[in-house]
Amino acid sequence: MFKKPLKIKSSTTMKNSDKRKLRNDICETYPIATQFIHDLLPNKEHIDMIRLTTSDGKQQIIVYKRGLTPIFFQGCSTDSHRLFPSLYTVWSHPNIVSSLTTYSTVIQQNLSKGSDLMLPGVLSNDGRLPSFSIGDCCYINDNNNAAASVIGRVLMTENDMLRCNMRGKGVEVLHIIDDFLYKMGDKSVTQPEFGPPSNVSFNCSNLYEGLSLNVNEDLVDDTGNKTEVKENKDDIDKDTDPNDDINDVIAEEIGDVIVDGEAIYDDCKDNRTTNDEVPFEDIIVDDEVISDQAKENTDESAALEDFIVDDDKLTPDQLITHCLLQSLKTRIKDVDLPLLCSNLYRLHMAECCPPGYEGKLDIKQTSYKKLNKFLIEMQTRGVIIVKEIKKGVDAVVEIHRGCFELKNFKVISVNYTKESTPVVATTRLRQTFQPPILETLYMVNGATNQLFAPLGFPKGEILTSRQIREILTDYIKQHDLMCDDKQWIYINDVLEHCGIRIKEEGRRMKWDQLFNVAMNKLSECYSVQFPGQPAIIKKGKIHPINVKIEQRGGNKKVTIVNGLETFGLDVHDFAHNVQLRVQCSTAVREMPGVANVGKYSILIQGNQYKILEKILIQEMQLPKRYINGIELASKAKK
Repeated sequence: MFKKPLKIKSSTTMKNSDKRKLRNDICETYPIATQFIHDLLPNKEHIDMIRLTTSDGKQQIIVYKRGLTPIFFQGCSTDSHRLFPSLYTVWSHPNIVSSLTTYSTVIQQNLSKGSDLMLPGVLSNDGRLPSFSIGDCCYINDNNNAAASVIGRVLMTENDMLRCNMRGKGVEVLHIIDDFLYKMGDKSVTQPEFGPPSNVSFNCSNLYEGLSLNVNEDLVDDTGNKTEVKENKDDIDKDTDPNDDINDVIAEEIGDVIVDGEAIYDDCKDNRTTNDEVPFEDIIVDDEVISDQAKENTDESAALEDFIVDDDKLTPDQLITHCLLQSLKTRIKDVDLPLLCSNLYRLHMAECCPPGYEGKLDIKQTSYKKLNKFLIEMQTRGVIIVKEIKKGVDAVVEIHRGCFELKNFKVISVNYTKESTPVVATTRLRQTFQPPILETLYMVNGATNQLFAPLGFPKGEILTSRQIREILTDYIKQHDLMCDDKQWIYINDVLEHCGIRIKEEGRRMKWDQLFNVAMNKLSECYSVQFPGQPAIIKKGKIHPINVKIEQRGGNKKVTIVNGLETFGLDVHDFAHNVQLRVQCSTAVREMPGVANVGKYSILIQGNQYKILEKILIQEMQLPKRYINGIELASKAKK
């Protein structure tokens, strides 16, 4: 992380309020630091916050410096908000984090050159490891000096380390002696000498037995070349004292085994005893003997594989975890990365709900409440890596397919749709809602009663446009009001009294003009008929659904929808479903004005023209002529 020089972007002195926040963050991350927090951050000393950036500007790192000494830093690419102590802090307070021990040659020849710590290089003689969670900070010392030489980030829990037989990458190196951060500190402060770690035994005979150097075995490196190992440890120079400069002996015997920071061992022959590792005689002996702890770990693995989501009492946290793991394992490929977090949820996780839980995925029902918090949690568990690709936009940039949790996840068969259409939010609405039949009607009123009452249609009678045409046609024929030119008719006193005339045309008008003027003189109303229910007559014109965009403070936009009551839609239910569908904020408010009593409008965060067009027209099959403003969806920029 600090291997290459970094550019100093800014350096500012922290305010007292910022120092208090920093103290709280340190104590929250490292609870034991409460005992000496005022020694680390004295009230009356200046604390500088230095912002560093890489040469390409893609990564930013913050260093907190007391005087000439860096004490903490943050900005790790996989956990940008976590605070990590510097070597200077760990030297003065070694118990702030747990430690791992390795060979001094590993630190000098591998870690100092940019490699991460591989688990075969970890030493111990008690068969146990410190308790770790993924993402925890630890320091690495060597077999000659218990003082920290490296600050790193743990990539596996202690159980995962034992489960994988102490193989693979164990610690990501962040900060090491002689790197850029170390050189920022006081040159007069050097690494203290604490002596060899007390919990590690360096007996050469045990060491070589652990390395299985007693038979003709071939160790295979990454290139497929075989390295012949001496038949017996007696072949080693007998004049060499096992306790004198042990690292030279180890480097001579296994130097070819370490390739690019990784130790390669023959399968089932790595019996070496390591820090917190199961003793080698209990790991694998002819594939028959398994230690008790290995059995416990196997049971834990089986328990994870038995995570079947057909349990009626599946919690929201379990459901969202299942949907993520299922989508990572069945739908998302590495070529799809980086993948926006919003698209991950809408297009993939929502499709992976197990049978019986379709449409029930709701981040608001979980303990995380927000998708970002859930994904950060999965990042700390080593499943994915999330980065901010631009301001306010997060994306999944990497999937750890070798992670124990993902590797042992049991996939459940789900019938996916051909397109990536989220089966969420509107699923229940789509299954239960059937669009009503709307028809414009006309009511005989006082102004037209003189015309229609004698014909058997008194005031208050409801007529359709077709009935009106038939009634007027019969009336004209009965009273012989047709002109010689059959396109025109005469206007008698009754029609003129009802206001059915056009001044420009005198006492005659065309047929289509007659029908249009007559319908305008009648009171307009409409009927709403849902499938299987009688029609409901409502006064007034049909109120369409209105969709529009308004700009609020700054450059923020909201989509406003009203008029859903016309189609019998529950505005609260619709708002909730849209909220789940697009994962944005929604609000329902009553429209102002006496004429709008009982009517509501929905506010949706952002420009949601396209999703509303999809829900209202494609899925609910509402007539497009009754939706105003939705035509702007097709004009939106792609």
